[in-house]
Amino acid sequence: MRIGRKILIFMAAATLVLGVIACGQQESEGPAQKAGKKVDELMEKATEKVNKAAEHVQEKTKEVTDKVVSKAKEAVTTTKESVHEMADHAKDKVAKSGEAVHEMAGDAHKAVEKTKHEMTDKAAKSEGKTLHEMGKEAVEKAKDGAADKMHEMGDKAHKKIKKHIEGC
Repeated sequence: MRIGRKILIFMAAATLVLGVIACGQQESEGPAQKAGKKVDELMEKATEKVNKAAEHVQEKTKEVTDKVVSKAKEAVTTTKESVHEMADHAKDKVAKSGEAVHEMAGDAHKAVEKTKHEMTDKAAKSEGKTLHEMGKEAVEKAKDGAADKMHEMGDKAHKKIKKHIEGC
């Protein structure tokens, strides 16, 4: 509001100066010339005040901008730290899931070995089938059992990872 008022004063003074100039110059200093000088002085003062106000606005704008930039940098740093923490947490969960899968694979291997031994025993005892045929059958059943066990372990690991991701 003050700047607008100063600009209005400046415009009025400029109009007066132009009016004085338009009337022409007189050799002796009359009331119009005195008024013109006064207007010139007022114009200079108004110009100085407008310039000071503009500088003040510029300084305040810079201060506010610096504060906003500082807050934005803080927010970015905080967000970056949070992302790193979440990544570390996820890394730990994935490592635990990997350990669980490794353990399940060991269990599957044991099951395959057990099935293989059972089938071998059956083959040795079986009548009418050759040991070779029983061995093939045992291997196929072991493969099927291992595949089923691995599939089951994969499903468990997938569910754990999905549950963890949903928890984040």
